[in-house]
Amino acid sequence: MSSNILGRQVIKTALKYDGCSTGSRKHLDILKTFNSVKPHGYTAQKTDYWCDIFVSAMWIKAGLTSKDVPLSCNVDQSIADAKKNGIFYGAKHKPRTGDAIILDWDVNGRPNHIGLVAKVTDHYIYTIEGNAGDKGICKRKTYAIGAPIIYGFICPKYNAILINKRAINYSYPLGTDKEKYSVKTGKPRNNFKTAWQKYLPKRKMGSGCHQFVMLVLKSCGYKTMPLAWNDIQKYLKERFTVMDFHHKESDLRKGDVMVYKRVDNKGAHFHIWVIIEVNGKLCMAEARQNKCWAYKRTVNKALKNYNRTWLYRAKER
Repeated sequence: MSSNILGRQVIKTALKYDGCSTGSRKHLDILKTFNSVKPHGYTAQKTDYWCDIFVSAMWIKAGLTSKDVPLSCNVDQSIADAKKNGIFYGAKHKPRTGDAIILDWDVNGRPNHIGLVAKVTDHYIYTIEGNAGDKGICKRKTYAIGAPIIYGFICPKYNAILINKRAINYSYPLGTDKEKYSVKTGKPRNNFKTAWQKYLPKRKMGSGCHQFVMLVLKSCGYKTMPLAWNDIQKYLKERFTVMDFHHKESDLRKGDVMVYKRVDNKGAHFHIWVIIEVNGKLCMAEARQNKCWAYKRTVNKALKNYNRTWLYRAKER
């Protein structure tokens, strides 16, 4: 498993606002962050209840979008969006750092408050919440696991989101014609080199497909991936969920890792890549010939030439 880097980053930022009150400089910064996106077209005001605005702002600061998490100023809207995206869980679910906790103060089935989960132990959930208490401040609170006021949780797919972000950062720009796919210099390659020196300083840097995926996963908190194909498959099976793949885009999610095997007269050939989302489109981030191929161009070829394809999805718990 990864170490939930992105969820911990969300809480690290959120804790910087601990103690801020309505109308303070930090409160205004929260509003500014929220209004930089204006979720659902709404502009937050100083007089608004801001528990949900606070949660949304912390997610925005971490680089998450409305495709990743429900950004809203309204708890009911956040729950509806989370259910639509399959990331809402009931009160019995055990959350992790960076998840959102939904509370029902009156225990009447009508949720009316939201905060962020800072830490979870065997018996307690520790939170950081905006607009908490009568004075409207950001504060830390503690709840017993299973407390009646807990309505549920919003649990972003942090591992998949981070894999997607890192794969984009280390791969090459997408384009609309063949010339724009090939990049010989530029920032992505510098990002790859800098990240390699940070996360894999004792390993010889390579440009192969497996080195690319190894760096992506290592930077997301996973153990170093081996480079022998049999070992790669074993490594992925232990840390990811093996998914059925029917060569349909609907089978795929951003952050998925794919492996293919093709056999010809020269023997077996393997390849590995990460599924990424760019401008609403699923693409393949890879390190073959310094290119990042558009997804549909590659999968059409795969249907004819790949003897076997494996799909792995990041576990979130």
